Amino acid sequence: MSEATTGSNYMLNHYTRGYGHPRLVNILARLYGKLMRQDLNPMSDILVTVGAFEALHCACQGLINPGDEVSEIEENRLMIGHSIIRNWQQQFSSRTKAIFLNNPQNPLGKVYNSCELEFIADLCIKHDVICVSDEVYEWLVYDKKQHIRIAKFPGMWERTITIGSAGKSFSVTGWKVGWAVGPAHLISPMQLYHHHSIRTLCTPTQEAVAIAFEKEFELLQSSNSYFNTLQKDVELSRNQLCGYLSDAGIRPIIPGGGYFIVADISSIDTGENLNDCNDDDEPYDLKFVKWAIREKKVTMIPLSIFYSPEHRNLGEKYVRICFVK
Repeated sequence: MSEATTGSNYMLNHYTRGYGHPRLVNILARLYGKLMRQDLNPMSDILVTVGAFEALHCACQGLINPGDEVSEIEENRLMIGHSIIRNWQQQFSSRTKAIFLNNPQNPLGKVYNSCELEFIADLCIKHDVICVSDEVYEWLVYDKKQHIRIAKFPGMWERTITIGSAGKSFSVTGWKVGWAVGPAHLISPMQLYHHHSIRTLCTPTQEAVAIAFEKEFELLQSSNSYFNTLQKDVELSRNQLCGYLSDAGIRPIIPGGGYFIVADISSIDTGENLNDCNDDDEPYDLKFVKWAIREKKVTMIPLSIFYSPEHRNLGEKYVRICFVK
């Protein structure tokens, strides 16, 4: 980043190409072309965005029209078990335009296996549906699991948008550099929306991310790769925090990937303090989080906020805890 901001190339202090800094989209095309076994055009098959969140926003605004339906898996369904994926087909109709997939998944850290992804891919092809696959935790999978890209399944490249993030890849979330990779006919509407809303991104951060990927590209799948080291370090943090939580009587659900642990708080005795200064209408997990901050100086996220209102009660005995730091 220092080189990008203070080096001799003064053009890095000015606007760059709106759809993505040329150096960055070129290395992203090489990287994802190798990972997905596709010949990618960096100008038409990639859009660089203000973090992965803007990539999701551009997909919604550029590809979803009034009256279209979208499908996604809600947290409570994943907590019931894998069989719910088989019932996902019930959500598809003639109006279904897209499905949104998060793999590895936030907050539960589920890593989808090949059979699950193949089933989802078959549904997409059968119903002619776009797949928006948020894969920002692609380098953060544990227990020798593998991250499998749904865009690589037969018939899926032409209907899949894969979303990535420099913030998650290089632990620089404040830089807000994300991207979408896919066929030109899906990326083009996203580029158009991006152009008329954001227009362009910070040039030096894109340059710095490009340099980082150029260095890592030569080291992929080697023991010297940063991504290999990152995975091991973060997995160690996960294991340590799971141990601490268990010792405290909080039951962790061991995540297969990502940044977060979902943990069961139902066995924790908070005495009479939980209701002292909380609204009776608040979910139990929200009351618990406020209590934990006040009494134990521990910050957690109430899991019920990840649910739709009608299912919110299913998450109120759980919290989300970040272990990456």
